[in-house]
Amino acid sequence: MPVTLGQRGWHALKIAQLAILKVSVGWMYALLSSNFNRITIYELGIAAVLITTMLGVYHLASPFKVWFGKLSDERPLWGRHRTPYLFMGSMLSAIIFPALPLLAVQMSEGIIWAFVLGYVLLLLYGIGLDMAGSAHYALAAEVLPYNLRGMAVTAMFTMTIASTILSAAYIKSAMPVYSFEAMQELYALTPLVVGVSTVLGLLGVEPKDKHATRKQVASELPSNVLKMMSAMLRRDKAIEQFFFFVLVSTAGIFLQDSILEVFGASVLQMSVKETTAFQQIWGGGALLSMVIMGIVTAVRPMNKVHIALMGNYGTAAGLLILVMVSLSADKTFLYAALLTMGIATGLHTLGTVTTMMDLTVEHAKATYMGLWGFAIMIGHGVASLLSGGLVTLLIEQMSISASVGYAIIFLFEAALLLVGAVMLFGINVEQFQRLNQRELMLSLEAQGE
Repeated sequence: MPVTLGQRGWHALKIAQLAILKVSVGWMYALLSSNFNRITIYELGIAAVLITTMLGVYHLASPFKVWFGKLSDERPLWGRHRTPYLFMGSMLSAIIFPALPLLAVQMSEGIIWAFVLGYVLLLLYGIGLDMAGSAHYALAAEVLPYNLRGMAVTAMFTMTIASTILSAAYIKSAMPVYSFEAMQELYALTPLVVGVSTVLGLLGVEPKDKHATRKQVASELPSNVLKMMSAMLRRDKAIEQFFFFVLVSTAGIFLQDSILEVFGASVLQMSVKETTAFQQIWGGGALLSMVIMGIVTAVRPMNKVHIALMGNYGTAAGLLILVMVSLSADKTFLYAALLTMGIATGLHTLGTVTTMMDLTVEHAKATYMGLWGFAIMIGHGVASLLSGGLVTLLIEQMSISASVGYAIIFLFEAALLLVGAVMLFGINVEQFQRLNQRELMLSLEAQGE
């Protein structure tokens, strides 16, 4: 049946709204990754390992992603399965931000309870992200036809990157140099930014009572999430390989995330305004490559696994350029390195996410997406722990010069990406999709009991 002009307009509106929901993610990510880490470590002199582990602690909430997905399947609130969980999760993440500027000052004064509260707040931030994230992708799959889901995913990732870039630019202009008052004003905006973008993104998207029959299907799945994930990994070699590819590659790409601005300050003597631009360059490259590759693959289909591999190799190449920049303490090739890493990360993201969608089975799509989300979160957590740990070990404890210490870290990241690429070899998406769906579900249920 042909799609009418009205249906196309409705679908375009829903894709736009689903993308708008990512505005809040970009804003909060920019505050934490391009501002909070720099201010606390470099301006306030707090040990890098304490801040990077604090920023990484929200990844410990990643098992909640699968649990919240199952909960939203089984227990609708006010007649809707996705909207309430998405709104509550987003606002839970947002309300922790106004407290962070004062906590940063108190942590710099060595107040122990401030560190404890910081870890608790970042954990709550992660729980909110997982509640909203599990509902978000399920909502996209349910309100859009199959052929438009890939476009929706690209739009959502594009909005996340664009929002991060614009947020970083606003943060840079609003606070070119650190002051407590300016930081407090910035972070106090978060509940408003998140609340408005979430309402705009959700208004009228999910029909009431659309998922009334889903509760029975979700209830038939094993209730123990960890056992279910373990069974899924054991069931198929491709699933196991891809899980560890996602985990290792994510760690390799984002290990620099919490320390890149600090590297710019300590090795290249760059200002807050200059290092905040790192996120814009990296994000701009990722956005550019995702849009271009999205158009290319729409015209001429490409192997998604190969696109993901290109992303790994390209990011590793950018990191090797960064090694040379660090050893020479010369900014000449810095922006080329960041742009290369951004472009390659865009390719990795596009290839990996579309492969994730292929490596699912009917009636368990949310469960598989939860598994991939769990791998991503663990990868981010490993990256946060290693980044601060390596800075503290190499530079602060072993007294290696900052230029050599950061070069070692960037080289280690490149090695992780090459190891991740090896794990992707031999994955056959088509063979996986030919598995008997019912046989696979029965096997997972049996192994999860």
